[in-house]
Amino acid sequence: MRPSSLLALGAAMVLGGCAASVQLPDTPSLTLEVPFVAPQNDLCAATSLSSISLYWEKHASFTSRLDSGDLARLTLIPERGGTLQSELSAAARQNGLAVYPLPPSFEALVRELQSGHPVILLVNRGIGLYPLWHYSVITGYNPSRQAFLAHFGEHPDEEIGVRTLEKMWERSGRWGIVPLPPSMIAATATPRTALKAIWEMERTADRTAAINAYTAARIRWPDDNDLLFALAAARAEQGESEEAQALYRELLVRDPSHPYALNNLAWLLYSKGEKEAARTMLQHHLENAGNPSELIRNSYDEMK
Repeated sequence: MRPSSLLALGAAMVLGGCAASVQLPDTPSLTLEVPFVAPQNDLCAATSLSSISLYWEKHASFTSRLDSGDLARLTLIPERGGTLQSELSAAARQNGLAVYPLPPSFEALVRELQSGHPVILLVNRGIGLYPLWHYSVITGYNPSRQAFLAHFGEHPDEEIGVRTLEKMWERSGRWGIVPLPPSMIAATATPRTALKAIWEMERTADRTAAINAYTAARIRWPDDNDLLFALAAARAEQGESEEAQALYRELLVRDPSHPYALNNLAWLLYSKGEKEAARTMLQHHLENAGNPSELIRNSYDEMK
């Protein structure tokens, strides 16, 4: 069977749960210098992305791929008078940013801000049957006043009390994202959420950005085999055969029976004309594995 992609891992990557309300940490106030983009009717998603994109252009090696008009076109659903979370996240990826889910707690929000990462929250300013959905960029916090700072309305860095924000965020299901340049990883990310975030960017943006992101994730979690496999697969898709082979071999040293790494390495060798070496590698697995992989068996049959 032909080379396997990240989909073959079949991992379930789901966030869950909500945290109880908390007090802001007893630390100095923090304000990230996030450029303020004046809000426009129904375009809070686009202006939020514009603000964060401009921030990363100033604070990282990042260049936006889209202008404000592009972001408005990609995010606004006229018949809804707003933007779904999926459209916001997709537009961020098309602009070259990886999109990490924010765990649904203020502790997570504070941790990202302390790492210099502005966050987009979806809040509901309405009540009951009259929701008023709004995307807001959280830019900092003021512990002495128990308030967060946000590009919320007509002015930058408006104060929103913790309890007020908690109620509005709770009514939106505590949804939030951390949009980051590919070379950066969210402070609250896990290997699984990072893998998902980068893979989703790989599908919608250029693969070079995804390779940079997988590389950054590997630096943070050097022992994670799924990230190693994903990086190898991305390099192979990019046409970087030698680099991909080296990564697959590294993974097979750690896990000699890893079927996807073995399968993909064999096909790389086969495509280079090293057909006998590829078949021998697969045959060794079939003869020595206690429970031979059907994937390997199918590939071996195709290579005859």
